[in-house]
Amino acid sequence: KIVIGPPKFFVAMRRDTIPTSWTSPVTITSSPACAPSEKATKKAASSAPWNFIASRGLCGENKAENRIMPDTQDPDAERRVKEANRGLYDAVAGVRNKNRHAVEENLDVVRYLGLAVTAPEFPVRFPAVSRTEPRPRVALLPASRWPTKNWPARCFVDVGLRLQKACNASIFILGGPDDAATCAEIELGLGRKAVNTAGRLSLVETGGLLKDMDLLIANDSGPVHMAAAVGMRALVVFGPTDPQRTGP
Repeated sequence: KIVIGPPKFFVAMRRDTIPTSWTSPVTITSSPACAPSEKATKKAASSAPWNFIASRGLCGENKAENRIMPDTQDPDAERRVKEANRGLYDAVAGVRNKNRHAVEENLDVVRYLGLAVTAPEFPVRFPAVSRTEPRPRVALLPASRWPTKNWPARCFVDVGLRLQKACNASIFILGGPDDAATCAEIELGLGRKAVNTAGRLSLVETGGLLKDMDLLIANDSGPVHMAAAVGMRALVVFGPTDPQRTGP
């Protein structure tokens, strides 16, 4: 529960579900202003052996050092934390409905507060980046946070070669430092006739580069939404995710 006032971040988890690789839980000894509601406390206490733990980093000065992080080897850790947190809520905004876009779901908070819901806008601004390569300029973004969402690198090579042959397109390969190997594989497959920016640009600089492209071809990933925010056309390959929920 996030409380306005003395800031505290509360997490409730069963003792037998806390991954051993998490940092040591910290028992809450907070002021009444930061404590969970009486209703939430009773519910948690009656649900078997719960531990109320808090991230010291969100309550003190050393945020980065003390934050509780999930075990990356345990894909269910995040889900269990979210489910456990529901016992600490005073209220839930909206009806659970995952058959709609995530933006629409987030607007349930606005409705719950009794505020007017207006058309979503994303007034993102990125610094201009000027490139001299001939148009059309096509950006390939071959990696995402989930490996299961990634279109194979060979497919990006194939589409890049076709674009080079069909319209002499200038190809740009985008990615972070962790994507360097995949981007290098695509660059090599394109005969090194591409601009490989993997690990060389910040997120803001990537946004600026996207503004100067004519098309983005990518997996379902964050930069797709950056491209949509600046009005750029994007061709997105969806696999395990639903474009009706997470599309740009």
